[in-house]
Amino acid sequence: MSDNAPNMMKRPKGQRGQKPPARKPCPSEDRIFVVHFYFFDNGPNPGRGSARHTMMLEVYLEAKIDLSRPHWKRSVALIEPSDFLKWADRALGEGRLTPEQHSIYAEGYEVIADRAQHPETEWAKLGRIEDKRAHADYPGQFILAYRDRDGAMGCHVINEKGTVSCERFIHDQRSQPGTGQREAFGFYDPGQIYNARRRKLGALSAGGTVHWHWVRGHNGHAGNERADGLATRGMREARDTV
Repeated sequence: MSDNAPNMMKRPKGQRGQKPPARKPCPSEDRIFVVHFYFFDNGPNPGRGSARHTMMLEVYLEAKIDLSRPHWKRSVALIEPSDFLKWADRALGEGRLTPEQHSIYAEGYEVIADRAQHPETEWAKLGRIEDKRAHADYPGQFILAYRDRDGAMGCHVINEKGTVSCERFIHDQRSQPGTGQREAFGFYDPGQIYNARRRKLGALSAGGTVHWHWVRGHNGHAGNERADGLATRGMREARDTV
């Protein structure tokens, strides 16, 4: 991270005894150079308040990247589509979402609920981008993630000002659920910034030998195309409500 790069990791200072101020939401697509996606399987008994599956997002806002110092980072719990829709309905009733924002969440639910019905799908979930410590929501910011039975995965980050996607994940064949070790990772990297560093990245991510294998992406998949359409619609409607 350069001296001039924005640091969105720091939490603003608050008043003692009061709820901490919220950290910054996910940056808009036009500011992002690279997103590093980490997928974790926390096992069938992840513990109270924890999700079975989580996706860690690390965002870099300049071309010269330091792998240990992202500009923005957040862990997103992946939940069942029905629970995601229940939250959106409740937030609408409480006035935390506008009807326009709620419609985007509802369509996200429809996309993933439909994806979950496909015979090849192992699971399909959604996750809200939030600041749990500050109890802060970021309306219009959530992710859609899915995994097929053959291991193929995809993830879309829906942002009110655009979308970023990862449609190809690398899996660690030695990863075990519930160990805290990432099971897979991938990139949003339109500028191919990470290409020259992938070998080094694999070496840095583990203390021993790691065996990776590529799995196919979702290019041309109907559910993937619909998720792309959702992201485009969300960006358009958000702009109309500003």
